[in-house]
Amino acid sequence: MIIIQASSKSYLGSPDKSVMEIDGEMVVQRLVSKLLREVDNDIVIAAPEWDRGGRFDSLKEAIKTDRLRVYYGSADSPLDRLLGATQGMQGHQYVCRIDGLNLFLRAEDIFRMFEKAEGEHLDVVKFPDDFPPAFGCDVYRVGALRKMKELKPEQVFWIHPKFYMFKNPAVFKCAFYTRFRAFDDDYLRLARETMRPAYDFKRLDVEENESKYNVPAANQISFHYKLAQERLGDGKTILDLACGNGFGSRLLASNKTNNFLGVDLDSDVIDEAVALSQEYSNIRFEAVDVFENKFENESFDVILAFEIIEHVPPARLLAEIRRLLKRGGEVYLSTPQSSLGHIPICYDHVKEYSAAELKGMVEKEFLIKEFFGIKQGNIIFYNDVIGNNSFLVAEKSM
Repeated sequence: MIIIQASSKSYLGSPDKSVMEIDGEMVVQRLVSKLLREVDNDIVIAAPEWDRGGRFDSLKEAIKTDRLRVYYGSADSPLDRLLGATQGMQGHQYVCRIDGLNLFLRAEDIFRMFEKAEGEHLDVVKFPDDFPPAFGCDVYRVGALRKMKELKPEQVFWIHPKFYMFKNPAVFKCAFYTRFRAFDDDYLRLARETMRPAYDFKRLDVEENESKYNVPAANQISFHYKLAQERLGDGKTILDLACGNGFGSRLLASNKTNNFLGVDLDSDVIDEAVALSQEYSNIRFEAVDVFENKFENESFDVILAFEIIEHVPPARLLAEIRRLLKRGGEVYLSTPQSSLGHIPICYDHVKEYSAAELKGMVEKEFLIKEFFGIKQGNIIFYNDVIGNNSFLVAEKSM
């Protein structure tokens, strides 16, 4: 069985990429059609209960086949949706889980991952942690998913069960799928161009309210700021680059001893940030281009540079951050991590970097104090630099 996990809303509360349209068809609809052509497995779309009666039901009606059904289940737990969708299967059987936007996943990789899992009696098989998620999938033994549920994992692992299994090798037998055929540049360019409408957004919006769509355990954007919050001291002057509507600055501004300046190119979003931050006396916002700012040298104790470096010339950004930081000041930086980042699927990204590439660039300007890979969502294995997102803290030491 193949399970496509899809939703009308992302964990940020914005429209999910799987329901964005390409030439009038949802991405997930194109994915279903592709799989029906290329594999013989039955397919289940596993969606949150809030989507019942919506676009996935219409998709089922439009694609007339007995091989496709839609399962609706828990909004908070993709693990529970996997378990619900696999009711009636035997524990020794295997299921392939695919994200609803993974239109460029190759059928040959699904076949080989099933073969590897069955041949080696594995509980889970996945691509390497820094492999771009949009081209990947996971294969689970159904009995392993049920055993994981019995062990009552933390909520972060409800979202990404594979990492709970990899974190507990004494309980689960896990392996990476590494012997895949290389992805050539023409294929990566085709994926980038085709998926452009699905990635056509100005920024990632973060919901601050307790809406049914906002699942903090999966929200990587806010997680970057929470990681910073754990590390910031008192009495700091902090620059928040590409601050958007100021969500991160407001999260950190509960420490009244620190003062924040949020800057963004978009004057409209800065107006929104100002309107949303009236109650905070220690935050200011300005519409500023980071490369054309008028700030004095060594103006800030800390600079936050979350999800920026993939959009701009990296050496120029790091040099400007160095100029603006006081001696001994720190930069907190995050960016997508990818082993195929020279042609990112996200059209707005100039380049995405491997852990080694990012480390090499940053070390030319700063002393790296911490570096780890965020696996997915809010999942970290400390002392492991590999993930689908990089987070680092670096100091201007000279």
